[in-house]
Amino acid sequence: MFIQHTARYCAVTAAAMAALALSSGVLPAYNSAAIASAQVLHDSPVAPVQTKVCICTEMRALWGEHLDGTRASFLAFANDTLAVPPTTERVLRNGVDIAGAFAPYYGPEVATRLTVLLTQHNFGSTPFLVATRSGDKPAADKALADWYVNAREIADLLASINPNWSQQELREAMVMHIDLTAAFGVDVLRGDYGDADATFDEDKAHMLHVADILSQGIITQFPDKF
Repeated sequence: MFIQHTARYCAVTAAAMAALALSSGVLPAYNSAAIASAQVLHDSPVAPVQTKVCICTEMRALWGEHLDGTRASFLAFANDTLAVPPTTERVLRNGVDIAGAFAPYYGPEVATRLTVLLTQHNFGSTPFLVATRSGDKPAADKALADWYVNAREIADLLASINPNWSQQELREAMVMHIDLTAAFGVDVLRGDYGDADATFDEDKAHMLHVADILSQGIITQFPDKF
């Protein structure tokens, strides 16, 4: 069973959720741009940490923005709109921001590694959505398997830097996120918006819970910073 968070540190804040649909041609160009942007961000002077509530609010806002932006990009992809590039850029920048939140505690190297993994995570939906829309099940299954591998790598990186985060539980949490993200994408492509909304809400609740776990782990590991 996934970790139960300690709610006393984390105020509930507004956030939104879902999953990522991107144009595959953007990936090679953005990988280098994202990494370069991440390096500038992570090498910048770090603002002092303030309060326990602040980090909880920040973590929830960042993961909420991840899901909100990726939901928008899925809908743009499914409807073939011109919103695909800007929604893609929004989600990729958010990945840099999420990684940047870890820099004050774990340094620029970890933050840059996390940026790369989150960029791959965000692009992982592209081949899955393309294959699903075209009815190519073997390709969709392969894309989903690759997406799970990346999710495991994210969980393993996080577990390696904080003993308060269980590797197995983080892996399970990331798998659940991919499950829900993929299901949301399938629902949207089918036009099943009622089911899509229900899946979105479940993913939102799940990832806000994960955000609380990450905040609590940092607070426990670095009590002198709070």
